[in-house]
Amino acid sequence: MISEHSNNFYLSLHGESSLTATLQSGLFEAAPKDWFLIVADIKDSTRAIEQDRYKDINMIGGSVIAIVKNAMQRQSFPYVFGGDGATLLVPSSQVDAVAGALANFSVHVEQNFSLHLRIGIVSVADLCQVGEQVLVAKQILSPKASMAALSGSGIKLATDLVKERATDVSVRVWRPRPDPRYPFDLTGLYCRWYPLPSNHGLIDSMIIEATATDLADRHRTFAKILRFIEDEFGRDKVRPISESRLRLLDRSTQMLGEAKLKVSSPQAWLHWLKSIKLELDTRLLRWMLRNKNRAVDGVTITEYFQDFIKHSDFCKIEGELKMTIDLGPEQHDQMVDFLESLRIAGEIHYGLHAATQSLVTCLVYDVNDHLHFIDADQGGYAVAAKNLIEARKKLAHLVPGDVHTTSPADLLELRKAS
Repeated sequence: MISEHSNNFYLSLHGESSLTATLQSGLFEAAPKDWFLIVADIKDSTRAIEQDRYKDINMIGGSVIAIVKNAMQRQSFPYVFGGDGATLLVPSSQVDAVAGALANFSVHVEQNFSLHLRIGIVSVADLCQVGEQVLVAKQILSPKASMAALSGSGIKLATDLVKERATDVSVRVWRPRPDPRYPFDLTGLYCRWYPLPSNHGLIDSMIIEATATDLADRHRTFAKILRFIEDEFGRDKVRPISESRLRLLDRSTQMLGEAKLKVSSPQAWLHWLKSIKLELDTRLLRWMLRNKNRAVDGVTITEYFQDFIKHSDFCKIEGELKMTIDLGPEQHDQMVDFLESLRIAGEIHYGLHAATQSLVTCLVYDVNDHLHFIDADQGGYAVAAKNLIEARKKLAHLVPGDVHTTSPADLLELRKAS
């Protein structure tokens, strides 16, 4: 029998107001053994990135979270957006509905985008059985919103199993099949912002893996990196999102990707029809946003955008430390030098991707319930993850300065030219 405490596990967690404090607090708690860890990612996303389709990839990753949230009747649960997918934890009471909806969505993505959305589900109990931990903490973004931090060795093992990088036969991976009883629902998904230009010059997406075997030591390493950013650059100054840079899309052709997600049929004319409706809705929204003092359900437009910035996931824990931050060229070099010093000391591996603008994918239910997923353009976390894997493989041959990053120099030249 499933206990009420198990179902309300995430809701009952206490939280800290910053990720640094979360890592230092010791508030991480073991996920209930009757919960399931879901890993979703787009297989072989490199080709789509080369075709300049990373916005589609981000939208699909955000869609996974929207589908699970809607399948669970908007119940609070822990999840982390990963760029080309997501990692989520759900109770056993909800897993059948979630699995069926995600499997149906995977078929939809294949039909409408010619991309393979891989869905794998692993029991927390099975991970614990082989000595792996799945830990959850909560970061309070504002009085209205929180964000999960996922840690423990079980996160990496489950991810490797689902992505077929590990073959531990004692931990089973459930790959759900489509189920007509559980149609997917994308209510809340919103993808109608232009890419946000960097305020300082570069948008860096990075994935940092701490090498320590002890979990507390890994958390201390992540906290050290966050403190470096806070001390050297300022936490709020590296946020890649600000109201002045948020600009709604103008034309229906720019909204075709969201239309293809939200129309179940693969017929192109229905996608075009939906995109025209999205354009009309966006025109109405643009008109509403002009009056900053206008209130919706007691929240002014100014207050909503203040929350918009607070509710962005630019810095998070998904087993590894993941960040998308806005830096100037000199700050970028300073950041890389610091990461290199930690790599040479044997404390971390890392992958980094630099771009000149960021992408934002939104989950908006009302003026109080909204979260915004941030990634660097042109590959973001997906490219950073690829660079991290290469860094691990070449560890024995790395020398100082042999850094796995996208060169910012070329990107700055492109920016000047544009």
